[in-house]
Amino acid sequence: MWRIRRKLSQLELSLRAGISQRHLSFLETGRSTPSRETLLLLAATLELPMRERNVLLTQSGFASVYRESSVQVAELATARRALEMILLHHEPYPALVLDGSCNILMANKGVSRITKLFPVSGFAADQAAKPNLIRLMLRSDGFRPYVSNWETFAWNALHRLRCDLEASPSNSELRAILAELRESGEFPSRELQPSNLQAEPLFALAMQNGQVKIRLFTMLTTFGSAEDVTLSELRIELFFPADSDTEDLLRSI
Repeated sequence: MWRIRRKLSQLELSLRAGISQRHLSFLETGRSTPSRETLLLLAATLELPMRERNVLLTQSGFASVYRESSVQVAELATARRALEMILLHHEPYPALVLDGSCNILMANKGVSRITKLFPVSGFAADQAAKPNLIRLMLRSDGFRPYVSNWETFAWNALHRLRCDLEASPSNSELRAILAELRESGEFPSRELQPSNLQAEPLFALAMQNGQVKIRLFTMLTTFGSAEDVTLSELRIELFFPADSDTEDLLRSI
């Protein structure tokens, strides 16, 4: 129940939504049937993601309100141009556009250069079918062998995965990825302890292939006024050099 997830009492939620606590109690116990407007009001008050609002509506017998479009459709051309502009202007550093399940939808040339420094069998940044970033980074057949600080990186990545699942529990793809990682033994071998953490204010992903070493930190960007499920879930992950050696290397290639 979303109210419990948000750690709100019936009284708190009723006051925020502007409905009586008794009516809210009747809705939760099934003694009253919510209207479409009431469901949307409660969903907005609980700050549900658009996908979860649609799920709430359809489970109650109503049609979805928010559409879910492909990034390639004409209606999203303006948003797509904005994404392309950000990826282009982030050169020579890597940048990715991810959907709500961390599937890679778009990548700039900086990503192609990284994959040449750290090749992974069966993956190229410019290929049509993009992989899932979580699998790509955490699995032993992906970038894991190159990640020097894999234990700490993996715990950070898994924490982010769990937070995404908490925000969108209906995302079956993320849930399947988490189960897959558990079953495959790709989890870190120990819990993240304070002694494992970096002293720097930003966590940096450290990768090495022979004599080639890079350290990168990331920044996430999202659309602030999305009215489409797809756009609301898109994230642009921008990678920045964490030291001067990495910056010099990325600019030189």
